[in-house]
Amino acid sequence: DNQIEPQRYYELFEKDTIRFGNS
Repeated sequence: DNQIEPQRYYELFEKDTIRFGNS
């Protein structure tokens, strides 16, 4: 089972949020 680290997942989510925000 590959569990994504909360920190890493949060970083990816934050990056996606920034991308959508800048769109």
